[in-house]
Amino acid sequence: MKPQLKILQDFIKPYFRYKCPIVKYKKEEWNGLANTEKNIIYINSENDHLELNCMVGEVTYKPSSKIKLKGSEGYFFTLLHEVGHFKIPFKVKSRKFEKIKADIKKELGVTKTSLDSITYSAEDYFKKDSEYFEFRSWLKGGSMTQHIKVNEWAIKEFRRKRKDINKIIKNIK
Repeated sequence: MKPQLKILQDFIKPYFRYKCPIVKYKKEEWNGLANTEKNIIYINSENDHLELNCMVGEVTYKPSSKIKLKGSEGYFFTLLHEVGHFKIPFKVKSRKFEKIKADIKKELGVTKTSLDSITYSAEDYFKKDSEYFEFRSWLKGGSMTQHIKVNEWAIKEFRRKRKDINKIIKNIK
């Protein structure tokens, strides 16, 4: 059962001292999305959210944790993952990547350059395939290292709050 937005909103309030992000349902290709600039967390309204995996660009991270999510728990786990994006700021190894992206845009001489054009042109900038792969993932979704930290924080927090979450879920029904 999908929890009401007010329940999700109230659940995350203790994580924020000042301006708490607004929680909204939105059909996405992901389980959730944190827009830290607009202070909004989007939760996919049409997904069961029963996996701990997280996708970044072209890579899926599968944590070693074997928590089995059931019922509405997945919505809360997804919510905690998105809260993690607000709590754990991106550390930008991307300065190098930002420079490469800017150089490619300059080379191509186009103000609006597609991600595919940048990805294709970037291959020449990297000596190792692994760096090129990391750049492509960063370009499409951010740092995998960052997402791993966020996901591990969410798993730890979910374990800590699971009893409270299940009390909330019982009151929904």
